[in-house]
Amino acid sequence: MTQQWRVTSGLVTLRGDSRFWILLLVGTAVALMFGYLNGASGDWSLPHWLGLVLVYPLLEEFAFRGAIQGWLARHTLRQWGQLSLANLLTSLVFALTHWIVLGNALALLVFLPSLAFGWSRDRHHTLWGCVLLHILWNLGFGVGAGL
Repeated sequence: MTQQWRVTSGLVTLRGDSRFWILLLVGTAVALMFGYLNGASGDWSLPHWLGLVLVYPLLEEFAFRGAIQGWLARHTLRQWGQLSLANLLTSLVFALTHWIVLGNALALLVFLPSLAFGWSRDRHHTLWGCVLLHILWNLGFGVGAGL
């Protein structure tokens, strides 16, 4: 039996999941630290920040977790614990895409956050958890880089 992703349930499905909220807080703190260690981007313009914390997370989550992981979930049923093959493959594509676009091998580090985004999608069957994680982690990274 395959499960479709849906947007309609919104954040209601996340409300009682303490693991999700712990992941959100710890991940945001880690993103803040990595941003700080990465150094200042020098770009505090509104378009840069809107892209970082709104446009890219929305587009990437609907494309990667919604379309790609959704399609793979319907065609690959393998799962190891809470890690699905669909999530693993989507995260590989996500990391490789970031490496190609950014031209920096450090971009491959997005593989780990991508697994968390995919875990949320598999667990809650909604994209809103992925989007919320992505937005706050990007915000943490951006703020950390500006400190």
